[in-house]
Amino acid sequence: MPPSTVMVWPVTKVSRRSDHRELVAVTAELRAELQRLRQELDRLRVENEVLHEAAEPLIKQAPAHERFAFIHRLRGRFTVKRLCRILVTDRSNYYLRTRAQARRDEREREKRELIEHITAPALVGGRKPGGWCDPGFPAAAAGTRC
Repeated sequence: MPPSTVMVWPVTKVSRRSDHRELVAVTAELRAELQRLRQELDRLRVENEVLHEAAEPLIKQAPAHERFAFIHRLRGRFTVKRLCRILVTDRSNYYLRTRAQARRDEREREKRELIEHITAPALVGGRKPGGWCDPGFPAAAAGTRC
């Protein structure tokens, strides 16, 4: 056996022992953390179940528009899918209501513009029309007398 082998062997054996001790220590830490996380998970599951049972009557009694408004407010923080599942609400109904609300908002905006156009004093040639229709008004464009 060459002398270099004899010199290396004790160092290697010592380093293996220290590696083993470190591995055992890390493994023990990981097991302790895993046990702590499992206990926390069990606690959170029980709390979730209690909260779900407590909120269920409130959820079922709430009108659909209130549930949809709640989902709409929180959709930036949570997914719509998750919120609908928690609130026992059909996701497709939420999207239908959202699209319908957008159409209602658009009609309301058009109605306000039309009312503003009708009630605003229309100036033709620098003066009030005095019985004449505003040329920009749809009835005047169709040739209907105002």
